[in-house]
Amino acid sequence: MAGTRKSGAHDGTGRDGVRRGDRTVSGEQESVCDEAAVVRYLRAHREFLCRHPELLELLEVSQGVRGAVSLLEHQVRRLRERVARLRAQQVRLIEAARRNEDLGNRLHELALALMEAEDAEDVVAVAREHLRAQCALVAMDLRVWRPGSGVSSLSFVLSDAEAEERFGELTHERRVLFLDPGDARIRELLSGAEAVRSAVVAPLADGHWRGLLALGSEDPERFREGMGTLFVRQLAALLGRALRTRMEPTGRAGRPNWSPTDVGA
Repeated sequence: MAGTRKSGAHDGTGRDGVRRGDRTVSGEQESVCDEAAVVRYLRAHREFLCRHPELLELLEVSQGVRGAVSLLEHQVRRLRERVARLRAQQVRLIEAARRNEDLGNRLHELALALMEAEDAEDVVAVAREHLRAQCALVAMDLRVWRPGSGVSSLSFVLSDAEAEERFGELTHERRVLFLDPGDARIRELLSGAEAVRSAVVAPLADGHWRGLLALGSEDPERFREGMGTLFVRQLAALLGRALRTRMEPTGRAGRPNWSPTDVGA
């Protein structure tokens, strides 16, 4: 019968067709319709690519198309900017690696020099000379004290009471601290503090002794909040170990009683 669809017959849209209202649209026609919609949208919203510049890198434009040169130039400029950023990042990483290698070498040289130190006073003198010459520091001081102890003949050893009076809450600090030039504690910690524009303080501590290592620089950016503290902590641990072996009698199994801990994060 005319006008009657047979059971199971094709609906007339075609294999790739899309039925839209009372019209049947092929996949190719659908693509053209979508493309036209995109064109209309871009014409109505010319700032769209300015809001989404990342899309420019995904566009494929023939050189023969009128107006394509400016778009390609924009793409090239963005790619060049990305390459420049990556190269700058690479340079920063290389510079950081070189600085770390240099610091490691200086720490190694100091360790060798400390092995030749005859006594605890010599340890401090060698460290001060090395750090000022090799690390461009204008000030370096180290103070240690034993809770409940009295006066010592060593110039850098304080009584517990004197340490508390001079350094206050720093005597209980277990973190590496960065001090601003105006911090009054710099004058207590460092001789020659008038030349110091940035300073860092690292703790020495274990069950027997406590102490502070202070470093000062003329460079305001040398020691600043947020920078890494690994070198300072390793330096504090190295000096603490060198002092321990020359200040404390050996305990059981021939080991010194004082074992400074690398503290602070």
